[in-house]
Amino acid sequence: MIHQGHVHATVGDGFTQRLAIAVGSRELYDFLDNNPFIEAHPVEHVNDPFVVSQNENLVAVNSAIEIDLTGFEVGDSIHFSRVTGAEGLKPTITDRDFTVATIAAPSVAAASDEDDAGDNDAG
Repeated sequence: MIHQGHVHATVGDGFTQRLAIAVGSRELYDFLDNNPFIEAHPVEHVNDPFVVSQNENLVAVNSAIEIDLTGFEVGDSIHFSRVTGAEGLKPTITDRDFTVATIAAPSVAAASDEDDAGDNDAG
């Protein structure tokens, strides 16, 4: 976001970005190394509700959602309107009820691999 110009900061303005985990490219690691705007903290600190509540303009990105599949069949699409989440959860895409998942049958290859593994155990 910083490289794309969405975040602007100068040393001394009090802006820092806290993170617990960073996984990515060499470019990311080089950017993070000795960067005065980045602070690494334990995940317990970064996700602490008290710490999070101190952010005036917080934007949270869900890394996972949970969907009850009761009543769905293979081939059904699940749209964002069926997703329940934290209070205030809003989609980034607002012009349509987009598909977040499509129910698929278990893979035949996966079942075949499990059968082969069982055959090896018996021998």
